[in-house]
Amino acid sequence: MTSLRKIAELAGVSRMTVSRALNNHPHVRPEMAERIRELAEICHYRPNRLTQSLFSGKSQTIGCVVPSLDSTYFDRILNGVVETAYAQSYQVMIIQTHQNMQLVRAALQAFVDRRVDGVLLAHAMMFDVPSRSLLELRSNGISALSIDASSMHGMVDAVRTDEKGQAQLAVDHLYQQGHRRIACLMPKGDHRQSSMRTLALRDALERRQLPADALLEVNAHNPLEAMPWGEWMRALFAFVPTPTAVICFNDEFAAPLLREMVLAGLHVPQDVSVLGFGNLCYGPFLVPALTTVEQHPEKIGQLAVERLLEIIEQAADPMEEDRPHKAHALLVPPTLIERESCMPPPKHKVVLPWAR
Repeated sequence: MTSLRKIAELAGVSRMTVSRALNNHPHVRPEMAERIRELAEICHYRPNRLTQSLFSGKSQTIGCVVPSLDSTYFDRILNGVVETAYAQSYQVMIIQTHQNMQLVRAALQAFVDRRVDGVLLAHAMMFDVPSRSLLELRSNGISALSIDASSMHGMVDAVRTDEKGQAQLAVDHLYQQGHRRIACLMPKGDHRQSSMRTLALRDALERRQLPADALLEVNAHNPLEAMPWGEWMRALFAFVPTPTAVICFNDEFAAPLLREMVLAGLHVPQDVSVLGFGNLCYGPFLVPALTTVEQHPEKIGQLAVERLLEIIEQAADPMEEDRPHKAHALLVPPTLIERESCMPPPKHKVVLPWAR
């Protein structure tokens, strides 16, 4: 294995000069620095990051906690995280926790043990990460930032989707088309994002002076698995008055609901409009193509890394060490993607196929 000493011998310089050249130090003559980098490339030399971190106090690594790698939303966030981190010469260590707080604590401990420089944290549960775990990160010089709806006891900054903004965008779109009876299909349970979206949709409906009682909460942690969609569809149409539009928690709820409606003999959007959140890749290929709200998760990942690196640099500045920090959230604005699953409410009386 090629060592720093070997490169120094080949270049006829000291190991310190080689180290400085490989780290772009300004005190090395440009022609010598270029010569050293060429030798390193020819000899397939790679710096020992562990040794570098011992001297610099930085590992050039970011830890990232996500509830699931199966989630398209978090997968897209990770794309933004990894791409932005790599562009800044940072590695990313990813741990999924399956919405299990014990695994979240274990992940944070693993990051402390690995001496990462910062942590991006999403756990999606209703209750916050214990303040003790966040304090342990801080006491070990590890900066943290939230990338979901968790408040983290107000101890860390956050970059996340604008829940109130996207709920208002969805409701306003249907309202402007003429809908006055809008139902919502949401997951039940200990999922913070679903709770926040439910509250945001209620508020958006009330802002338009529309009734917010047509809310159906269902047990569907993975909506793409076999679920009683026919039963849930009929429950949505059991609300009185009958809804003319349905807003779904995300596209993974909207797609099977739309399919069930079509199989039951309903015409979408002529009989009922359907709208989702997430802009998943298959949305344009559904029949009809699904109207949705784009949450820009890649942008969330990008901005999260950029903000975390700013926090890391500020923490390394002695002038900033004792300055109090008030946590704040950066909300990424959503975008409405209009397709074919929404239109003005029907003027005809909709006859439900199962009630004939």
